[in-house]
Amino acid sequence: MKLGKQLKKIRQQNGLTQEELAERIYSSYQSVSNWERDKSSPNIETLIIIAKEFNISIDDILALDKDNNQYDDIIIDAFLKILKDGKEPTLKYIVEYSSLTTSQVHSKFDKDKDLIYFIFKTVDEKIKKEIYEQRRVNKEEDIIEFFMYIIVDVLYKRKDLLHFLYTKENISGIWTQYLKKEYLRLFTPFFAGYEQNTIAIEITINIGVDLISVWLSNNKIDSPDILRQKAKTLFNTNIKDIYKKNI
Repeated sequence: MKLGKQLKKIRQQNGLTQEELAERIYSSYQSVSNWERDKSSPNIETLIIIAKEFNISIDDILALDKDNNQYDDIIIDAFLKILKDGKEPTLKYIVEYSSLTTSQVHSKFDKDKDLIYFIFKTVDEKIKKEIYEQRRVNKEEDIIEFFMYIIVDVLYKRKDLLHFLYTKENISGIWTQYLKKEYLRLFTPFFAGYEQNTIAIEITINIGVDLISVWLSNNKIDSPDILRQKAKTLFNTNIKDIYKKNI
């Protein structure tokens, strides 16, 4: 389903007119109308507001076409090749760098911006899926140790795509903001026994997200072992105790 149709579906399911939706998400009637007709697209910040307002995941909003995913791996591979060549990812370059035809690429995306949404959504989905799988296997491990020794390795495997999201103009700030909200929801259940100390949990998660942001924003990304050593030196290993204290 195209993004415009998905937004229209969300609006209609909530019994809203375009004017009413615009008011709730601090936008204009003209913008909502253009989005639903795929004349333009909302930015990531607006999508996050919509997700929060209607208590749905951003993954559902960005479900551009769940039935048309046979090209996903090819597109991601081409996207990485484009980045490595120092070019701005576009639909035209996806065709040039892959085995896909123009019609195949445009069967999934209408605009270059849709490609960025796809990367945003796909990277987030893959990371969360692997984190959940790893946590099931390592469910007794201390959450800070799990973050530094498991999650860091999961992220490092996708360092090129993540570097793009952390440094891309008009995306990096929204990506970090989105991660803080999503990771707070994702990791809070992992702090078994400390659920009442929500402020300390939020501080711990925000520190972790900011650490990862600085790490993956660098043009030369340190290996996980080097990052762990730097973090240990920086925090003197006391960070694992922050959520145990009464703040």
